This record gives sequence, C-alpha cells and structure tokens, in this order.
Amino acid sequence: GEGGVGSFGFGRLFGDVTVSRPLLANVDGALTLGAGSSVGAVPIQRQFFLGGPFTVRGQDPGAGVGDAFWMARAELG
Repeated sequence: GEGGVGSFGFGRLFGDVTVSRPLLANVDGALTLGAGSSVGAVPIQRQFFLGGPFTVRGQDPGAGVGDAFWMARAELG
C-alpha cells in the first residue's frame, strides 16, 4: 500500500497471490489473483494500469485504467 498528501490526498492498497504447481509430467500450472482499491483524489500517475506482460497478458499496456481493479490469470507451461 501507499499514500500521499499535497495537491492530492490519497491512499492505495493492493496485492496479488500466485499459486503454481506441477499438473502432469511435463506440464505446470499457475493461478494468479490480484485486487486493489484506493481512497481520495488519486492522481493519474498513481492510478492502476492493467495490460502488458506483468498484469493481463494479451492486452495492450494501459488497456484498463482506474482507481480500483481485480484480476485473475491462469497459465499452463
């Protein structure tokens, strides 16, 4: 989490959890769940940005922007 005061007064709390394990002899799986929310007047540079390789793969970076989010991602490798 984080917070700030000045021109904008805000707070953010966010987190994610990933569980991974072998499923078959040569197949591994992973499940990631994440969520975050904010209070106050959040400046644009502290909004949540979804998309790109570190959040929602297959979506362009910044495909979703806002003051709260939730996501789930499943992977096989």
